[in-house]
Amino acid sequence: MYNEEQKRRYIAENPAAEQWFENAEEYEEANGRDLYDFTTPMILEMYKMFMTSSIDRLAMANSVFSRYADWALTNTLIRDGQNHFNEITVPILSNCIDRKATALITREELAHQVSRLHNGLDKYVFWALFEGLKGNEFCEITSLRWEDIDVKNKTAKLCTGRTVKVSDEFIAAAEMSRNEDTYHAYTENSEDGAATRVVEPERPMTGDVWKIPVKKNVANTSYSRGKQCYKIIVRCINYLGYPRGYFSAKYLWDSGVMDYIYRLAEEHGIKPLDVMYKHIDELHAQYNFIPQMRNSYKLKYIKYFE
Repeated sequence: MYNEEQKRRYIAENPAAEQWFENAEEYEEANGRDLYDFTTPMILEMYKMFMTSSIDRLAMANSVFSRYADWALTNTLIRDGQNHFNEITVPILSNCIDRKATALITREELAHQVSRLHNGLDKYVFWALFEGLKGNEFCEITSLRWEDIDVKNKTAKLCTGRTVKVSDEFIAAAEMSRNEDTYHAYTENSEDGAATRVVEPERPMTGDVWKIPVKKNVANTSYSRGKQCYKIIVRCINYLGYPRGYFSAKYLWDSGVMDYIYRLAEEHGIKPLDVMYKHIDELHAQYNFIPQMRNSYKLKYIKYFE
């Protein structure tokens, strides 16, 4: 890690930044300076070299680096006294993406991000959304029990009556959640809105795959569990360092849909676009994907179908 002693001071209070510092190390070494001293052209060149077409990924990186530069400003470390990351807007970032790559989060990238989360319940929520579980008030996620999962055949029977395919990652996360009876809480940092992990005290939890806090008068209704699920998603997204508005439950669900379309296309030797017509029954079974959704997906994700 470039300028490691300095960065360790920052990481002590902002652990989620470490991964991004590692990604930027080679560009810091090439320029012979710390990130906080990068000029705007240096920043943009680095983002181009990230070789990603995910605007979310670049926005997330810029958010992390901007907070780091603000910290450096507070400690009078920046040569020209300016945080140039603040000059980078989303339209500017759009000029740095590799449009040949996929923009939605891939299964591999999701696995990496989920590995950074500290609770089985959090991991389970992310994999559940990616693999098609949702329902009203996230009921398909919050009502699932371990006995509903067929580990051998890799399927899960949901409270809505649907049976969906699930992955090894999903099963491992569900089992991890089932076996945990405490939860590492996340709290808001009042200065920049980023979520930081609170190791102590751990919160006692109870339940099967889905856990609820062990407290007096805690409601255990579909609505209260759904609200809890929503808060978990938001807090984990903040903890991972994504800027608000660039990552959501819908984003995870759409990414899972496209991942499934690509896998079906490869399995049947057809184009991804044809999957939405020739295998609509399979899409519907897994994601409640209906024919009326075709046009919106073609327009929104047109480059995936080219």
